Amino acid sequence: MNALPPIQRWGLPASAKTALQLAKTAADRDSYAAAVLLAPYEKDKAGAAALLTDFRAVAAAGLRQSPHAPVQGDAARRALRLADAAIQRLGAQVNPKIVLSVFAAKFRAL
Repeated sequence: MNALPPIQRWGLPASAKTALQLAKTAADRDSYAAAVLLAPYEKDKAGAAALLTDFRAVAAAGLRQSPHAPVQGDAARRALRLADAAIQRLGAQVNPKIVLSVFAAKFRAL
């Protein structure tokens, strides 16, 4: 028997797996763990945007009460708004390190 939950056996791209882990940290309100997960993307604007888009999809699944989404309900709604704001800031040429640091810090308030 495979010990991994079904969603982790699907062969998802790395950014989708990281987005799932990031959603778990959002559900736990763990801004430090979020910052650690986001650190490799601080100098990769395209990668950060892809990760945030995947995170947004996971949060949206939580709004639809998917059992596979780690973040649910109001926390998913707030996480979705945070991801939208971060994606918008990346598009506005704000430094990715600043955007991702603020994004992670705001997990405490979810």
